[in-house]
Amino acid sequence: MYRMILACICTLVVMPVCAETLYVQSVKAKVLSAPSFKADQVLELSKGDAVELIEQKGAWYQVSHSDHQGWVSRLLVAPHPPRSKVSYISGEDAETIDKGARVRASKVATAGAARGLSADERRRASTETVADFFALHRMETLSVENSEVMTFMQGVKQ
Repeated sequence: MYRMILACICTLVVMPVCAETLYVQSVKAKVLSAPSFKADQVLELSKGDAVELIEQKGAWYQVSHSDHQGWVSRLLVAPHPPRSKVSYISGEDAETIDKGARVRASKVATAGAARGLSADERRRASTETVADFFALHRMETLSVENSEVMTFMQGVKQ
């Protein structure tokens, strides 16, 4: 019995020393005063910064860094340091690919994806037409009364 009590006391004394270290994975991570995106910012961390985990509450970690404490989204940190980019292509091939690579999708492809178009439909839209997004927005916000629809339908039947 004496050994069990001694083991429990030792565990309680050593536990705070074994705080888990987390590392910022995103370019920047805001440390907030409460576990909410609406909370005031306490500190801004950079990729690779190490923080000590104090407590977990849902999708939030309470952490400490330097003399500051606050809350950070668990999506922005991990128990391992961020990994550097790895490339299997080197030399002239890498330079050629970098010059020809697109950094982000075109406006047409992005708008098409947001509206649920398939990859083939987006590809066709980006190569065959120039989208008029202002006209599309006007059409999407257009409101038609039932009486107008009925008048239109009667005109079509004639």
